[in-house]
Amino acid sequence: MGIPETIAQAYASHDGGDSAQALRLLDAVLQAPAGNMEPRADLLFARGNVRRESGDTAGAAEDFSAALAAQPAHAKAHNNLGVILQEQGRLEEAQAAFEQALAHGAQFADAAFNLGTVLRARQRLEEALSCFQSATLWRPGFTGAWLHLGQVFAESGRLEESVRALRQAIATDPAFAGAYNDLGLVLAEMNLVREGMQAQEQAVAHAPDSDEFKTNLGLLLMELGELGRAWELYEHRWRADGRLRPAYRYDPSIEWHGGALTGKRLRVWWEQGLGDTLCFSRFLPQVAGRFGPAAISLEVQPGCKRLLANSFPGVEVLEQGEAGSGFDVHVPLVSLPQRCGVSRETLPVDLPYLVPTAEARARWQARLAQVPGPRVGLVWASGLWPTGAGPQRRSRSVDPEVFGQLIEIPGVSFISLQKGAGAAHAGRWADQPGFFDWTGELDDFDETAALMAGLDLVITVDTSVTHLSGALGKPTWVPLRFEGGNLWLTNQERSLWYPPVRVYRQSRQAVWSDVIARIGRDLRERIAQGAGA
Repeated sequence: MGIPETIAQAYASHDGGDSAQALRLLDAVLQAPAGNMEPRADLLFARGNVRRESGDTAGAAEDFSAALAAQPAHAKAHNNLGVILQEQGRLEEAQAAFEQALAHGAQFADAAFNLGTVLRARQRLEEALSCFQSATLWRPGFTGAWLHLGQVFAESGRLEESVRALRQAIATDPAFAGAYNDLGLVLAEMNLVREGMQAQEQAVAHAPDSDEFKTNLGLLLMELGELGRAWELYEHRWRADGRLRPAYRYDPSIEWHGGALTGKRLRVWWEQGLGDTLCFSRFLPQVAGRFGPAAISLEVQPGCKRLLANSFPGVEVLEQGEAGSGFDVHVPLVSLPQRCGVSRETLPVDLPYLVPTAEARARWQARLAQVPGPRVGLVWASGLWPTGAGPQRRSRSVDPEVFGQLIEIPGVSFISLQKGAGAAHAGRWADQPGFFDWTGELDDFDETAALMAGLDLVITVDTSVTHLSGALGKPTWVPLRFEGGNLWLTNQERSLWYPPVRVYRQSRQAVWSDVIARIGRDLRERIAQGAGA
């Protein structure tokens, strides 16, 4: 039996579940005196494949290296060795191996794809794009390459090209749930939320057990205002990465899933951002009135305790880490609307539901009495958005150079509410008449809320201050990213959650100039009308 026949029989044995027999066949020939090196390289390559698929990665790497010593131009051995190096996190060596595979293998689509994944991991996106494009050119039906091409286009902010690539991935495999999921995310980022929702529906249809896809669909349904189904799907967030998310407060065995709480003490705990804590705390009175728990305790992030304790006097409010009085069952805060069966029609929007302490409010009223009106609070910067396909989606901040055009409007007292890294930009307006910065005294949300209570208007980017201002019932204008977000109704000027909030959405991604121009025009008009801003 010749070498090609031996290799074919070895692969057949391996595919039939007898890897040991496959290795015996290959070993018997390899133990013979070396002859022509090219066939020997093929034998070593075949044994490497069998070893790797049998779990012997180290042995496989030795065989691929030996195959290359026998035949340095063996493109497939370079490629398969590169795969092992990549799995081991040795990305520079893997890249070199894939480059050698391409150098010795004409139109080697697998090697181009693999090189693209390494370059992507090393954040060399333009080079990765070129590799994935080559892979799809050389093998038009290469579904994985189309998927990665679409993903890297999205990561580069080239969203229309991303959509075309992802649609091509679906064309090559109409049941490819992952491609539908990514397509849904990109379409939503393009503010085509309903089209994105339809793609996510397909993702769930083709992968009905995927918690990740159900979670993503739930987020888009929130943005469309279809809240009832959104809450049910969003409950899958706890297993959205394929396993139960680690959370020190979370114990599924004592989770409250709804129903009467008579005689039971309920612990509610924060799980996401500060804005979510301020927003979803509105459901606490509904839980108390509808389900009758013996007691409710609420665990919150640092900085929230004083405000929420004053706003919900029947609730024991604890800062994270405090033990409190104990509880029988618990629930994450953002699950409350699902437990209460909240729909768009029954969403509680009675404002204000957050109330600063009387002491803090009196202190800031005295301070503001010395400031001429109208008084407008400002926030121009926020943290990076943790999700989304492209770089634009993660940015909610307005360039202070652009935002500063508002502060040039005469006849207004501007009050900085900006905390965090963006606060440093306030220095550029420190000497400008009518600009006040007392943020060094705002050490928790109660102080901030008390200051805001004396303002006529708040202009804030999408951040926790937006939810605070909305919960206080203050007139609020929000410069919003083109793609919005799950708590902002798509293409609507008014907030479903906070009726006094007015939304100024970008007309183009990452471009704020027109948004600030519109806000400036409306602010001047309100001043001219004597509306106290």
